[in-house]
Amino acid sequence: MKRQNLILGTGMIILAVTLLLKHIIELPDFVSGLGIGLAIGLELVGIYMFRNNKKQDKADK
Repeated sequence: MKRQNLILGTGMIILAVTLLLKHIIELPDFVSGLGIGLAIGLELVGIYMFRNNKKQDKADK
């Protein structure tokens, strides 16, 4: 459970930092897209791990 939380939290932090930096200073589009894409990817992986872990927990019971 900790690993999923770490991955989701990291994705959210990367997204927040990218959006904040884009608002404060002018980030190039490539850097902005890279940060947002990486954050979304990490969040999707974290959600997949949560769902997969819940299915395994139900199968174990």
